[in-house]
Amino acid sequence: MSPQREPATAEHVILLRRADTDRSFHGDERDRPLSAAGQAAARKAAQAIFGEGHHPGPLLASTALAARQTAQLIAEELRIPASDLIISDLLYDASGDVMEAQLRPTAVAYTLVTLIADNPGLSDLARFLAASPDAPPLRPAEWRYLAWPPR
Repeated sequence: MSPQREPATAEHVILLRRADTDRSFHGDERDRPLSAAGQAAARKAAQAIFGEGHHPGPLLASTALAARQTAQLIAEELRIPASDLIISDLLYDASGDVMEAQLRPTAVAYTLVTLIADNPGLSDLARFLAASPDAPPLRPAEWRYLAWPPR
């Protein structure tokens, strides 16, 4: 009898803070769109991710408009199919613990997952995964390539 193998899982994740938003928008924060600079920064982040040799599988994003727009721009730039764009309401204004829980089932099926959300939860998760509690928070469109699963 052969030994049981552990299920395959991602060995890394990319955490990406949604890009900069339109500060002149006056409405529900969840509906705040990206600014023109934010759109350019999202595309630049995609190019940097690819330039570092990363080929992300699915993009897991918050339902906030800016996070969805960031994910869509990343997907367009990296030619990630729409079927690999996963939008989760549970990621909006979520804690790092909730974000980690949302990553777990997706990370089992893919080699690299990218989570796109906002602070403070995203930066908290980045600090936890990097075992660096004093790391500065992620800035808009900033990303980190981190070991997965949490140790």
